[in-house]
Amino acid sequence: MTDMQKNIRTLLKEGTQKKTVLLYIFAAVIVLTEMIMYYAASLTLNTLFAGIGNMYISLIALACAFGAAAGIFLFTSIAGTLRLETEERCLETLEDALIHEEESEEMLYPYIEDAVHFQMNGIVQSRQLLIQDVILIIAVTALDYRCGLILAAGFMIYLFLFKKMAEKKITDIKKFVRELHLIPGLMLTVLLCAVLVFALYEMEKGRAGLYGVFMILFMFMDLIRAHVKQTDSIASLRKDLRSIEILDAYLNDAEQVPEHTDTKTVCSEPKPYVMLGISFLVLTCGVIMYVSAVRNILGYRAQFSTITACALMCVSALFAALCHSYGKGAAAGMKVNVMMRKAASACVSVIALIYAFTVNALLGGILASAFAAEQILLPLIAERYAHNESGSTDHIRGLIHMVCLSLIIIAGVLLYWNAMASFTDVLTVSVLYMVTYMHIDTLPSGFVKGDKADEQ
Repeated sequence: MTDMQKNIRTLLKEGTQKKTVLLYIFAAVIVLTEMIMYYAASLTLNTLFAGIGNMYISLIALACAFGAAAGIFLFTSIAGTLRLETEERCLETLEDALIHEEESEEMLYPYIEDAVHFQMNGIVQSRQLLIQDVILIIAVTALDYRCGLILAAGFMIYLFLFKKMAEKKITDIKKFVRELHLIPGLMLTVLLCAVLVFALYEMEKGRAGLYGVFMILFMFMDLIRAHVKQTDSIASLRKDLRSIEILDAYLNDAEQVPEHTDTKTVCSEPKPYVMLGISFLVLTCGVIMYVSAVRNILGYRAQFSTITACALMCVSALFAALCHSYGKGAAAGMKVNVMMRKAASACVSVIALIYAFTVNALLGGILASAFAAEQILLPLIAERYAHNESGSTDHIRGLIHMVCLSLIIIAGVLLYWNAMASFTDVLTVSVLYMVTYMHIDTLPSGFVKGDKADEQ
C-alpha cells in the first residue's frame, strides 16, 4: 500500500472497526455451521454404507443438517445487515471528509463508491476468506493430520503466488486476468488433487473414514468457489485503488478531479463462455472419477481402477483450470453477457442431470427439482430483494443450497431403506449436486448494483 492510499484507508476504518470485527466473527460462525451441515451429510452417507439397521441415526444427522441450514440463513442474514451498516458508515465518513460543496458531490461520489467497494470487497472480504481458509486447514488436520500438513504447506505457496500475481503491473488486462487465474489456479488445483488423493490413500489404509473423505471434498468445493470469486474481483479492485489515489490527492492538495469513466462493452463472443462451460464439464467429470475411486476402495464395482480414476481426476482438474483461465482472460475488461453465461451453466446442468437419471431415475428427478429451485426460485427472490437497500440474497442462496442438499440425501435415505436406490446411487447424485452447484449462475449480489455487480 502506498502513502497515497493511507489517508483514505484511515478514514474508512473510522467508526467501523467494531462492526468489522463482528463481520469476521460471523464469517467464522458461518463456516463452522457449514461444516456441521457437511458432517451431517457425510455421516448419513457413512451410515448407509455401513448398513446400520437403525434409521434414527440418519434422521438425527439430517435433523442436524436442517438445523445447520437454518443457522446459515440466520447468521448470513445478520452478517449481511452488518455489512450494509458498515458500508453506509464508510460512505458517510468519506462524504463528510471530502464533499464540502454541492458541485463536488456529483464529481466525487463515483470515486467514493470505488473506495468503499475496495474496503468491503477487497480488504474485509479477503480477511473473511483467510478466516475460512484457516478454519478449513484446522478441520482437515483434525480429520487427518497428514492431509492437514499438505494443505497448510500448499496454501502458503498458493497465497504467496496469488499476492505476487495480483500486484503485477497491468500492461494488458486480458493477459493479466489470464495469468492471475492460471498460475495460482494451477497451484490450487495441484493442492486440491494432492490432498484428495492422499485422503483416498488414508481411507484405503484405514486411517480415515468415509465421512472424513467427503467432508474434505465438500469443503474444498466451497473453498474453490470463494477463491475463484476473489480472483474475479481483482481487476475491479485494482481500478478502485486508482480511485483511492485520486481521492487522496484531492484531500491533500485539492487537485482537480478527473471525470470518472467506466465504459465497458458486453462480451458477446461465444469463446469465453464455451471455454468456461468446458471447464465446468471437465471438472464435473473429475469429481465423478473421484467418486469412482471411492467406490473401488469401498469394494463396489466401478468402471475404472483406483489408480486410473485418481489419474483421470487430476488430469481433468488441471485441464479445467486451464480452460477456466483462458475463458476468464478472453472476457477480461468486458461485462458478462448474463444470458450466454447462464446458457453455458445450463448446458452443464443438463449433462449432469442426464448422468443422474442414468444412475437412478428417482434421484435424478429429485436432483432436477433442486436445480429448478436454484435456477428459478433464487432469481425470483433476487429480483424482489433488488428493490431493497442491500440487494443481497446471500442468506437466501445459502439456505436454498443447504436445504436442497439435505432433501437430496434424505430422499436417498428413504429410497435406500425401500430398496429403490443403492448406497452408490445416493453417493453419486449427492456429490453431483455439490459439484454442479458450483457452476449454477444466478443474479450477482454485492455492494454496488449495476456495473459493479456485472463485474462480479
